[in-house]
Amino acid sequence: MSVSLYRKYRPQKFSSVTGQETIVKILSNSAETGRIGHAYLFVGSRGIGKTTLARIFGRVINCLDGKKEGNFYEPCGKCQNCRSILESKTMDFIEIDAASNTGVDNIRQLKETINLPPSSLKYKVYIIDEVHMLSLGAFNALLKTLEEPPAHAVFILATTEIHKIPETIISRCSRFDFKRLNFDQIVKRLSNLAENENITIEKSALETIALEAEGGMRDAESLLHQVFSLKDKDIKLEEVQEILGISSKKKVFDFLFILSGIKEENVFLFMDKLSSSGIRLKNFTQSAISLLRDLIISKSSPESTEIICQTLSSEEKTSFKKLRDYFSFENLIFLIEKLHQNLELMKYSPVQSLPLEMLCIEFFIKIGRINPLVQSKLTTFPSPPSSPTIKTTISQNINNASLSKIEEKETDIENLNQKKVSTTTKSVTAIDDNPSVPKIPLTTILDKWGEIISAIKSTNNLIGGCLSSCIPLGTVNQKLFIKTKNNFHKEKLSEHSCRLTIKKELDRILGSNFQIEFIEEKEAERIKLDPNEDENQDILHQAMKIFGGKIV
Repeated sequence: MSVSLYRKYRPQKFSSVTGQETIVKILSNSAETGRIGHAYLFVGSRGIGKTTLARIFGRVINCLDGKKEGNFYEPCGKCQNCRSILESKTMDFIEIDAASNTGVDNIRQLKETINLPPSSLKYKVYIIDEVHMLSLGAFNALLKTLEEPPAHAVFILATTEIHKIPETIISRCSRFDFKRLNFDQIVKRLSNLAENENITIEKSALETIALEAEGGMRDAESLLHQVFSLKDKDIKLEEVQEILGISSKKKVFDFLFILSGIKEENVFLFMDKLSSSGIRLKNFTQSAISLLRDLIISKSSPESTEIICQTLSSEEKTSFKKLRDYFSFENLIFLIEKLHQNLELMKYSPVQSLPLEMLCIEFFIKIGRINPLVQSKLTTFPSPPSSPTIKTTISQNINNASLSKIEEKETDIENLNQKKVSTTTKSVTAIDDNPSVPKIPLTTILDKWGEIISAIKSTNNLIGGCLSSCIPLGTVNQKLFIKTKNNFHKEKLSEHSCRLTIKKELDRILGSNFQIEFIEEKEAERIKLDPNEDENQDILHQAMKIFGGKIV
C-alpha cells in the first residue's frame, strides 16, 4: 500500500517546515535556551502545520543531542529519545484526539498519570488535537492541571475553532496563530515533491492545485497524490482539471459572454453541459468571482490590465478586454454579490445548478433583455393614438380657508382647462393632418408621465427609479429630450437596453414613435424646442403658480 505524500514527506525538522517562519523561530529559540512553557495553544485552519510543529517541538525539547543547524535548533533524530518518539515506543509522548475523547472521564485518566515522572524522556509531552471538541466538563477538569502542572509536563493544544475554547483555558496557554500558506510557497513545495517522485508536471497544473488547496499544504499534497495516481510521467493541465473537476478559463469566459449577450447560447443548455461534464459548480462559481474581480480592477485601473493578463493566452486577453468594456461597474458588483450568495445556496439546493440558473434569469431581467433564453429581438407594436384627456386633480384643505379664495382658484382652474383644451385640440388636428408621424404635445406627455414610469417600474424597477427623477422638456423633429438629475442617471438611461425598455412603454402609452435623448441641465439650456412647446410650458407654469407646486 502506497503512503500518501503528506505522510511520506512530513517535515521532521524546523528547517523543513514551509511557512510559519515566526512561530518556528520562537519555538526553536525556546528549545535552545531551555525556556519551555507548560502549555501552548496552536490555532489555525486545517493542514497548515500545527500537529507537525507540535511533534517537532516535543522531540527537540527531549533530544539528547540537539544542536544548531543554520538558523534553527534542531533535534538530532538519532539519539534514543528521538528514535523512541519517531517509532512510537515511549509512554511519555502522548497524542490525544479530542474528537474521540471528549468526556470528563478521559481527562480524569490523564490527570491520574500526569503527576508520575517520565519513564525515559526529559518531559512528558501531551499533544491534544482538535481540543475544541472537549466537553465543558472536560475543560473544567483540565483547567486546574493547566494552571498548576508538574514541572515535567508540557501541553500542546491544537485547534481549528478557537471561539469554542473557554477563555480560562486560552489565558493559561502561550497562543500561536498559524497563517495559511501563500500561493508561491505551495507551488514551490509541490514542485519539489514532483521532482522527488521523478514526475514531470506543468507549472500551470501545479498552480491550479495550489489555488484549489486554498492555503492548506496538506490539502495540496493530497490533491497532488491524487493526480500522481495517473501513473503518467508527464502530467498536463487538462488532466489535472479533469481529475479535480475544475473548470477551464474558457468555460468561465463563455458563461460571462452568454450573460452579456455577446455569445448567443441557451443558458440552461450551457449549465446542463457544465454539470454533465463533471465540473464542480462550486469551483466554477469561485473561478467566475475571481474573473469578475479582475474585471473590476482592470476597469478601475487600466494600467493594471497587463499584470492581470500575464497568465492569459492571447485569445483569453481579447475576451477579457471585451468583457471589461461591456460590463458596467454596477453589473460587475451585482454579479459578484449574487455569486457569493450562490456559494451558500448551493449547499442546500436539491439541484446544484439551480442558484446559477436563477442568477442568469435575474440578471437578464435587470438589464432588460426580454427573452434572453432564445435570443429573440425586442419588437414593439405601437397602439393607436389615444384622444387627449384633461385630468385635473384638486387637493384642498378647507379648514380655516375662506370661501372667496376657493372660488378664485376654481375660476383660475376653469380658465386653465379651456386653454389646455384649445391647445390639445390644435395638437389633435396636427396629428390628423399627418397620421404617419403623430405629434404629441408636452402637456400630454406630462399627463402620462406618471403612468409611463409606473409601467416601466413593473418591468424594471431600477430603470423606473432612475426615470422618476427625470423631466421631459419637449420635442425637436420627433426626438424627445428628457432632462436627467445627474450624469450617472444620464449614462445609465442611455444604455441600449434601457432605451429599448423606455421607448417600448412610451410608444405604447403615447402612440408615438419618439427617438429619446437624455441630457443634463446645462445641456438643456442650449436645446431649442418646437414653437408649440413654449405655450405648453406656460400652461405648466400657470398650474404650478395656482397650486403652489413644483416639478419633481
